[in-house]
Amino acid sequence: MIKLKLIFIITAIISVSSFAVNLNDYIDFLPPGYNITQREISEGGTILETEIDKEIPHLFIKLDKNNENYEIHMLRYKNATKLMEFWYDFVNFYGSGFESAVSAIPYIYGRFNTVYDYKVINSWFNTNEMIISFVTGTEKSGVDDLKFKLNKYR
Repeated sequence: MIKLKLIFIITAIISVSSFAVNLNDYIDFLPPGYNITQREISEGGTILETEIDKEIPHLFIKLDKNNENYEIHMLRYKNATKLMEFWYDFVNFYGSGFESAVSAIPYIYGRFNTVYDYKVINSWFNTNEMIISFVTGTEKSGVDDLKFKLNKYR
């Protein structure tokens, strides 16, 4: 019972103290050397084989560089508990139960990297922004480069 109260209090504090970051802040992201082939903000959708709830804002950017393909997905949550639910489901599907358990400091920060269906996946979140970010692609160096540039863009 005490743990449940503590989680509720932490969730309330994080929800109140989160910064107002909007996915529109990232719509103009254009990393040097990459060609943008598609860019949109919608609600819901999919990331790889994972469905996104219809009420969740979803930024999708498709890029290529040197005949390699990349995708950036960003999901903006209003509720830290829903963010955590999606995170653990995603990591558990593309990783393992153990990876899911160690992929995050609940309600604060998470990071997960793997390879799935010949695609490199680099994902992370922090609840200050209430955004989960995903970069996927066919080449690890490009995925790492895009993650670096995306984080620097903020």
